[in-house]
Amino acid sequence: MRPVFCLGSISLFVLLCAATPASLLGQAKLDTTQNDASALYSATDRDDTGNFQTKKINNGPCVNNLYWIDAAFGMPSIGIDFGLNYVTTKILYAGNFTRVAKFNNNEFWDGVDWECDTYSLLIGFYKAKENKFASLCTGVSYIVGLDRTEPEAYNPGTESVKFRTIGLPVKAQVSMHGKYIGIGIGGILNINKDMPYGLATLSLSFGKLKEL
Repeated sequence: MRPVFCLGSISLFVLLCAATPASLLGQAKLDTTQNDASALYSATDRDDTGNFQTKKINNGPCVNNLYWIDAAFGMPSIGIDFGLNYVTTKILYAGNFTRVAKFNNNEFWDGVDWECDTYSLLIGFYKAKENKFASLCTGVSYIVGLDRTEPEAYNPGTESVKFRTIGLPVKAQVSMHGKYIGIGIGGILNINKDMPYGLATLSLSFGKLKEL
């Protein structure tokens, strides 16, 4: 009987040793699964039985259906820029009006050499994080302007030459904002054959700048 009893005791000990790690592993896996679920779902998403529901936490800012207007002042050419902006699925659509004046030898007191009105349609990328966003877009411009061979202040009889052309605009911006108001810096470049120009801008934005 003693050998049989010893053999049975040894077998029981081996089974307990084998079952214990498996039990601990299963519990660890369950804890990990629950922790992962807790990270993916909010505490308020549990039902009365403590089970998780299928509503995920929004871990990042929503960048769908945002819209705003912005006004910017730029240099070294003197320029003002007004824009209408709309964002959906991280794509920015914009319409811009830009008024630019270039001065003779870049000196304000020497008079205006060129001036133009630019109408642009733009599309590009938009990326937001917390209270910041960055955008880069391009498109097409229609430009109407005047080219003066001599400053009118010194030669009132000088006849200005009107021009109309198509341009390639590029606009970049970085902004800090709340829900409705933002301030940003950026740059506007317009490549065209009659009056190419570049502006470094400071802008104010008003509208739905982040998900409410």
